[in-house]
Amino acid sequence: MGVSIKCQVKSRFQQEIIGRILNCTMPQITAILPTWNRAEWLEKSIQSVLDQTFGDFELVVVDDASTDSTAEIIERYSGKIRCIILTKNRGVSAARNAAVLKSDSEWIAFLDSDDYWHPEKLQKQIEQTKIRQGFPIHFTDEIWIRNGIR
Repeated sequence: MGVSIKCQVKSRFQQEIIGRILNCTMPQITAILPTWNRAEWLEKSIQSVLDQTFGDFELVVVDDASTDSTAEIIERYSGKIRCIILTKNRGVSAARNAAVLKSDSEWIAFLDSDDYWHPEKLQKQIEQTKIRQGFPIHFTDEIWIRNGIR
């Protein structure tokens, strides 16, 4: 999915003040990747976010009570991603919302765990937010591949 939403939970000014108080920098984008029993595709999805040419982001993976090897895959990325583990499967919307509530970023970007991003996706999308500053939501094209056919 190619959606980025401007987070208005806190103003940019509030984010900057909080950052100064905590002496830390908040990422411009929080990429949210909910997953449930998709270990087969998860690593490619995570890596596609970490390989972005735009670097001012954090990746939050939400494990929606998976029973496959999702936890082991997430563990391999310890220190590179944030993880939220839900103990009961609540569905993709609840998983996304759990991550949104933990975000302090100006922008939120969503990626499903069976999809992946082109390396310049965040760079191009953040450029569009500067060109179209009055828009709180930005959406990009998707490329669908079914059974190996585009």
